[in-house]
Amino acid sequence: MVSFCHNIKGRGALSAIVLGSLVFILIALGVYYFVVSAPKSVPRADNTTPPEVVGGDQDEHGCLVAAGYAWCESKKACIRSFEEFCSDTVASVVQEITANTNVRLAYQGNKVFNWIAPAEDTTVDVTIAGVAYGSLNAQWIEYETIEKYLNSIAEPDTYNLADGFPGVLRGYQYRYLACDLSFRRKIMDEDDASGQVSAPRPAVIGSLGLVCGFFNKNQTIYPAQSATPAAGVCGSSSTDEARIEITPGIPSPRCMRVVPGQRLLIANKTPEQIAAEDAATKA
Repeated sequence: MVSFCHNIKGRGALSAIVLGSLVFILIALGVYYFVVSAPKSVPRADNTTPPEVVGGDQDEHGCLVAAGYAWCESKKACIRSFEEFCSDTVASVVQEITANTNVRLAYQGNKVFNWIAPAEDTTVDVTIAGVAYGSLNAQWIEYETIEKYLNSIAEPDTYNLADGFPGVLRGYQYRYLACDLSFRRKIMDEDDASGQVSAPRPAVIGSLGLVCGFFNKNQTIYPAQSATPAAGVCGSSSTDEARIEITPGIPSPRCMRVVPGQRLLIANKTPEQIAAEDAATKA
């Protein structure tokens, strides 16, 4: 009986030693992982906290990439390029042109230009607010070089092109942009004295211009609905007043959309009397 109890006590002591060793080993492994193996946070060079990314669908500016948003530096906002204009896109295109043609175009500021777009069975004039780049003393060969490059990366637009005595114009659609590339000669060729249109020689000097603005060809454009439609899409006003100025030339705007709650103001800028009728009231 004594011998049996002695055996039990011996085995209990051994088990306690083994259990204590296991606990020590587990604690040591835990300390090693957290001190040596655990991933460490590397501080940013600018000592700022990295922006939190929720679900991995935001960029460093917080723009929802998965929803098609990207940062527009010129607007300091997240935008979708197929919905609104960002002048950064035009600057990027100009950089591409310079890198691939070695022709430099200088920033010339904001510019509004006209763009002819198909609409149902006709065409409409669309006024586009864009950004212009150019060179006031360019050679014809520089225009040809850019034209060749744009033909290779963009979609030439057959509605927006012109060839004439003073110069030429080519329209392109690229990255939700409508772009006009133009060259207007300053020094005429010797054979231009006859008034015949001829292609400028490579060394002819002129003004070279590129203007681009937002245009999404997938958006349907409808002409103004009227018995005598204006040449263009109707304008609109964000205030409680819709204003049209009647000038000796073309009314400004040529067409105005008036919604319920707005009053129509017609300003006569001509020396003649005018009469205005409300077609809806007349009907």
